[in-house]
Amino acid sequence: MMAVDLLGCTGSTEERAALLHKTIQLAAELKSNLGNMFGFAAVMRALEMPQISRLEQTWVTLRQRHTEGAILYEKKLKPFLKNMNDGKDSTVMSNTSFPHILPVLSLLERGTAVGEVLEPWESSEAGVDERAEIHEVFQTEFQMRLLWGSRGSEGSQLERYEKFDKVLTALSHKLEPPVRHSEL
Repeated sequence: MMAVDLLGCTGSTEERAALLHKTIQLAAELKSNLGNMFGFAAVMRALEMPQISRLEQTWVTLRQRHTEGAILYEKKLKPFLKNMNDGKDSTVMSNTSFPHILPVLSLLERGTAVGEVLEPWESSEAGVDERAEIHEVFQTEFQMRLLWGSRGSEGSQLERYEKFDKVLTALSHKLEPPVRHSEL
């Protein structure tokens, strides 16, 4: 969502830089005051996506107009996320409300994609007794059809990610067309 918000901002470069600054502030708030490492990591992953990081004019404008946000991102937030991902974060966070679980989720997701074997917690055996149509909304298959359509949900995870990556890249190139070598 964060990447789509940033790439969907078709206003001026200054407006995109302001949105980028607000996104950086959101990441800092999630990390420091709310202790939401899961949300923090998700926002940071959006900021580090190639489709976002390639927007040179936007980042330059951020550094010019919102210097404190650019410094916060480069000097504090990025190193903190790297250390957290590498398991090197030694600071004990007493106010953590949601832990950083992306590495674990990545491992679990990779295992499912390779083996296509459902884990015990994914079975529909466990749950609350509800009407069938309400219960269906909470099933993974329904969510997949909702997000990717019937045909897309039947494809592989890699295909879905590749399609989403292409959409984000197209949005990114629309905002700032790639520099051709002949223009250099």
